[in-house]
Amino acid sequence: MRVAVFIYTFWVRTVASEGDSRL
Repeated sequence: MRVAVFIYTFWVRTVASEGDSRL
């Protein structure tokens, strides 16, 4: 399940970029 890891990494980078705004 490398796709899940890729999505998780992308999500973490997105959240960190937006300052935890999407959580």
